[in-house]
Amino acid sequence: MNSEAMLRRALHGVDSVVDGAAERAWSRSSPCPDWNARAVLGHLIDVSAQIAGLMRNQPASPCTEVAALEELVGQRPASAWASAHAQILESLADACSSTIQTARGPVAHEQVLLMVTVEPLIHGWDLARALECRDELDPDVVEAVLPGVLAARQEMTATGMYAPPVPVPAHAPVRDQLLAALGRTP
Repeated sequence: MNSEAMLRRALHGVDSVVDGAAERAWSRSSPCPDWNARAVLGHLIDVSAQIAGLMRNQPASPCTEVAALEELVGQRPASAWASAHAQILESLADACSSTIQTARGPVAHEQVLLMVTVEPLIHGWDLARALECRDELDPDVVEAVLPGVLAARQEMTATGMYAPPVPVPAHAPVRDQLLAALGRTP
């Protein structure tokens, strides 16, 4: 499976969670400190704009204010997410080149897609926890992104965007290893 297919599957997991959410559930706390479910979805919508910008070699600055993230969701969370999901798909079709300019310099398109797949994958899980829905962590996608996450987990934690890794047994399922590497308790 190529990295574009993996990203699409991770996005589909978020679709399933958002579509199954009760309207009143969006104010519930999430596993992300200081973020409720609405802010997590707002972050995913913002990340969608960032991904689209990367694919078009027009990087976008991230939104970090909770109120602004919640505003991105508006009154219709499912509709806001559907638009963001469509924006990513359009950007994949419009991708400018096989190399993407990132803050670290040029990176292969496939590698960028693999890196950004972590966002809808892990925050889809966060949303499922907050909204009390069944999470849709695709096992093939988890297995594909886990080596990159394990290799970069110290760097990811250093950004302040991810909690420090949580210990899990060496024989833990790959799903639990991914969650733990990104500071979640499986």
